Formats: sequence, C-alpha cells, structure tokens
Amino acid sequence: MTDLQNQAPTRLLDDPSLGAALRGDLALASAQPSFAYDTAAGLARFEKTLASPSAAWSIDGLRVIGWLIGASVIISGAIGAASVLSQPQPERVSSHVAPRIDIEPEDKPVAGPSSSAPRVPVAEATADDPSGQAMGGTPALDDVPTPPRPVAKSSDDTPTPEPSLADEAQQINEARKALERDPSRTLALVEDAEQRFPNGAMIQERRGYAILALVALGRMAEAEQRADAYLERWPNGTLARRVRDTLGR
Repeated sequence: MTDLQNQAPTRLLDDPSLGAALRGDLALASAQPSFAYDTAAGLARFEKTLASPSAAWSIDGLRVIGWLIGASVIISGAIGAASVLSQPQPERVSSHVAPRIDIEPEDKPVAGPSSSAPRVPVAEATADDPSGQAMGGTPALDDVPTPPRPVAKSSDDTPTPEPSLADEAQQINEARKALERDPSRTLALVEDAEQRFPNGAMIQERRGYAILALVALGRMAEAEQRADAYLERWPNGTLARRVRDTLGR
C-alpha cells in the first residue's frame, strides 16, 4: 500500500478550494456540542416497530401500492402499444420505376404517297379529241356516265290488305236484308262477293241467296239451274230447305 492510502482523508475545513459560505456553515456546525447515540437501543426500537401490527399493515400497504404501480405501468404500456398499432401505417413507396412509354399522338399526320410512285397520265382534251381518250389517258370526270338513281316506289304500289272474314260476313248480311225489298241489290252483292271472296267461308250462304234473288226477279230458268248444283253440293245446307220451298220441290 502507498503512503497516500494510509493517510487520513482531508477534512473539508482544511480544503483550500472550499467556498467561504460553506466553510462558515461547517464552522458553525462543528461548534455545536456532540451527543452520544446508543446503537443497541436504536436496534431494539426498530425491531419493536417491525413486530407491531401497524408496521405489518404498513408493509402490506407498501406491497399493494407496488402492485398497483406495476399494474398501471403494464396497462399504460398496453394502451400505448394499441394506439401505435391503430395508427395508419405509411404506404411504402416502391423503388421500382415504371419504364417510360412514348405514345404517339393520334392526330399525327399520315405520310403522303412516295414520290417514287408512278403517276397516272391524264390526257388533256383537244379540239380533235374532246374526251382525251385518243392519247391513252384517263377520260375526264365530266365524260364518266353517272349511274341512274333508284326510283322510289309510289304509295300506289302498296299492296292492299286482303279482306277478312268480318268483311265477307258483313256483305252477306247486307244481301240478306235487301232480299225482300230489293232482290236486285241482293243479287249484285252476292255476285260481288264471288269476286272478292272466291275462297270465302260463307260460299254456301251467298249462293243460296243468289238463287232466292233470281226467283224474286222472275228468272226461274237460271234459278232452277243454280238450285240443281246447290242442292247436289249442300243437300242439307242452311238454305237448302228454303230453296226447295221457293222452287216447289
């Protein structure tokens, strides 16, 4: 051991670097009379304090307080971690740079025909050759014949709709009503029905009213001839009995 380690430490009052104010306070404290402390009595009092119920309560209280402090620290840490996790994370910026694509504008002018393309000679019209075809060239635009325009069909060409069964029934009904007062009109209506409805559904009725109209007009020979054909074709027709009664058969 060195001599410095065996020496006593330097007192503060003997330290030349000590401030004047602190030196004065230390001088006042050293002037106070010292008192003796009984260590054994102090230890006895400390052991008595620990053995008392109030001391046990104080220790348990300190433990509870320690547990509460630890729990609060854990809870606050969990809340802080949850808040950090709930914050939106910044988007990562990709370091990959997309390649640049140069797009040409759609209205870029289209290159014209090459100057090396052969030119088609256009013949000039002369006094002897007004069309210019004698020179072997292309005829003038005025000499090209214009195609005829299509002629629109007139409204008169619209096909007439075919008469329906309702039209045929209406005409035969008018002929029936006119039989007593105007048999000539009845005959005209049924003859017209023969032309309008050659394959009509009421051919039996119109031919029966024609026979009755001929009888009313006194044209018995013609009525007898038509009645033979009628009764042969429709012996039990709707007007067969009336035709027989009218002709006395």
